[in-house]
Amino acid sequence: MSKAKLFQILKADGSKQRADTLLSQAIALSLRDLILSGQTIYPHAAEKLSLAMWDGEEKTIVELGRSQISNWVQRGNVIPETGQSMRDFIEECREEKRVQEHRAMVDQAEARFKRTLHLDTLQPVIGRFGVVKDKATGEVIMKENTRLLEIQMKTAEFVTERLDPAKYGKTGKTENKHLHVFLLSDLRKAEEAMEAQREKERSTV
Repeated sequence: MSKAKLFQILKADGSKQRADTLLSQAIALSLRDLILSGQTIYPHAAEKLSLAMWDGEEKTIVELGRSQISNWVQRGNVIPETGQSMRDFIEECREEKRVQEHRAMVDQAEARFKRTLHLDTLQPVIGRFGVVKDKATGEVIMKENTRLLEIQMKTAEFVTERLDPAKYGKTGKTENKHLHVFLLSDLRKAEEAMEAQREKERSTV
């Protein structure tokens, strides 16, 4: 029996928590792992969650049903080792998951910005019969893709406004909002156009 069971445990509302309540910090942390991994902690009625509890090298499997977890939340049961209510603990874990997902979205956006800033806007001229070459030198004739260049310039403007708002910042909220829409839609179109052009070049080789 854990030390937490040797003294009176009070629920979130101040009433006494039953001594035989299965809830423990180990179980709570296992539920946290499920939440952070994107899994549900509320299985279907006929299913149970199987949680592996480790005590040194000894492994114990604890099975929890949907109603058991719901009851802990609704009754205001607390984690004996910490005194935190299960409701608050689960909400805290969900908030941690939201922050985790937000960070991942920011990382993806940063990666896209970096890729956009390094777009190769100088591209081969494509004629009726494929890539156009200089008759004298045989070299491929290149030109700026103004569409990609515009996207690159807009992205650079957006990034510099955020990195150095004192120097490059704008006060117009409408402009910033418009720029978000531009980046998300036009960048996809530009990438599709680039892929189509590469495919066309491959077919003419």
